[in-house]
Amino acid sequence: MLDLLGDIGAPAAVALPELMKALNDHDPNVRRYAIEAIGTAQGSQVEASLLTDALSDEDALVRRNAAMTIAGLGPNLVDDETFVSLLAENLYFWHYHLRGWSIEALQRLTSPKATQEALRYLMTTRRNHTPKSGDTPPDARISKHMVASATV
Repeated sequence: MLDLLGDIGAPAAVALPELMKALNDHDPNVRRYAIEAIGTAQGSQVEASLLTDALSDEDALVRRNAAMTIAGLGPNLVDDETFVSLLAENLYFWHYHLRGWSIEALQRLTSPKATQEALRYLMTTRRNHTPKSGDTPPDARISKHMVASATV
């Protein structure tokens, strides 16, 4: 149902009170679809606090969907400075989709600070030889690279 509301877009704005409640659901799947639907239903009028809370969610894909929402709204966001520090923090999160959407969001914001954070990240990672995709969560016992090396 939440996924469908996200596909409807602006006409789904009547469901915003329920979507906002869904952000507190214990199921991360519900929170994932809710933040995405809020972004498409509410458009540039999305409340900054909804996105900032989602950017700090314990679930990586909730965070990713919040970054996707910010990237999609980009320069239409009224208070884009609110998101810059959280997006910058998420550039160093273990999940590569979150990192990718965070850099995308920073590049689409109009804030000079967002541009500065995006450039800082890109400059520090351009020669970083660590894997950029297929990352292993921090609680994993052994990285995929080490598994591949050990099995050769």
